[in-house]
Amino acid sequence: MKKNPGTTGRDVLTIRVAADSWQADPQFVVKVGDVEVGRASATAQYGLGQWQDISIRGNFPDSDKVEIDYVNDAWGGDRTSDRNLYIDKITLNGQTVEAEAGINTGGWNHSGLAALYWQASLILSIGAAETVQAAPSPTFGMGTGAELPLGSLVEQQSANVASHSLKYEGVNLAGGEFGCYSPTWQTAGNVLGKDYLYPTLQEIDYFAAKGMNTIRLPFKAVRVNYGDNADDLAAMHKVVDYAQSKGVTVVLDMHDYGYTGTGKLIGHDSGSVTEFAAQWKLVAGEFKSDPNVIFGLMNEPHQQTTPEWLTGANAAIAAIREVGGTQQILVPGGRWDGAHDWVGNTWTQNASVMRGVKDPLNKFAFEVHQYLDSDNSGAHDSVVAGKGATVLKPITDWARANHFQLFLGEFSFAETPEAMTEGKILNDFTHANSDVWIGQTVWAAGPWWGDSPRVVEPLGFHGGLPTPGAAIVDRPQMSVLDDYLVTM
Repeated sequence: MKKNPGTTGRDVLTIRVAADSWQADPQFVVKVGDVEVGRASATAQYGLGQWQDISIRGNFPDSDKVEIDYVNDAWGGDRTSDRNLYIDKITLNGQTVEAEAGINTGGWNHSGLAALYWQASLILSIGAAETVQAAPSPTFGMGTGAELPLGSLVEQQSANVASHSLKYEGVNLAGGEFGCYSPTWQTAGNVLGKDYLYPTLQEIDYFAAKGMNTIRLPFKAVRVNYGDNADDLAAMHKVVDYAQSKGVTVVLDMHDYGYTGTGKLIGHDSGSVTEFAAQWKLVAGEFKSDPNVIFGLMNEPHQQTTPEWLTGANAAIAAIREVGGTQQILVPGGRWDGAHDWVGNTWTQNASVMRGVKDPLNKFAFEVHQYLDSDNSGAHDSVVAGKGATVLKPITDWARANHFQLFLGEFSFAETPEAMTEGKILNDFTHANSDVWIGQTVWAAGPWWGDSPRVVEPLGFHGGLPTPGAAIVDRPQMSVLDDYLVTM
């Protein structure tokens, strides 16, 4: 494709791009208000940490819409033979929008960028999106990679941290799912503050100060979607609003193991899919205006078959989008959602069936859970030697080959030297594969956990609050998790 960006005119559009250039450089067409204003190729190599700014000048239509069409995708069958286009941000007449804010029809938005993994488009609205004033940056021209030395961009001042941290680093703050182990309504077990509770603001303060920017917040549909739900919704909004003030993302985790709030097995029982979709329509309607919310569809569905579960998952996704929820969605697999048996297991069928997830915004990741003990349950302090280095590799390879993203919603390790070693290796693995793993939340903390050796609620807290006069002491596991946390 001939590079023909305009060089004269009143308007200037600058696009920061990078490439995986297998056999050829990725080529793209740029439109403003549906009118083509230029064509170009990306030559800076993403795998080497390179970026380049491509500028187009002209008299553009009076429109806030910018569209980038990736037009020459190619794939040879594995990650090393793949052509991709990466977009960091665009600047139109001095106003900058992060590419992650756009609608990506051919890949995923993650880690502050938009990755186009197949032939499709990124569409952004300059006026509607949250914008930041563009900072001066070096000019790299339109030429070859020789013009793009490593470390030359302003953003690379923090590259060492950014290249290792996941986008979402955090903890499960459990409690909202306590006291109701049956999926059906039980008045005696559903008293807020007596049978269950939500995390305290002091717990959010502690983990945010440690550098964790994400909390996974379990809740039960029976309490939020049925009966008198005002107190639960108010408690959840309080957590979400306070977390936003701290720069913390909240994963709303419907913690019902594959059942609806009235006890129907999703995808299997009559009316279950409609009910599940309605549950998420209500929750998404409540939180669709909260930019720091992620919708976690379900915790560990397991009784239904995976094809049955997929039917329910797709219905819930459609309901969230229908009501106007545009945030990220986390989709679990079936049969307990373990990473260890996602690939090559005829019982779970996750590797084949879950490729059928349908999201009109293509803004989802697969949430999986993984523990390091012998039965993958997380119920034991003991660990299997070597498991931390190997257990996530098959699903990581699968996700990379199929252009999916992963989120490790639950993992844990005890305070023993053996467990700490395996926990560190597992933590190192996800961060070494941050092109696939967008986030992780350790299990667990929360007001009512007590003194379990696998819990990261700090010593000196009682009932979710600091004990007056007591020292606040990190659990030993935090020394491992701290390796990739960035305190602000």
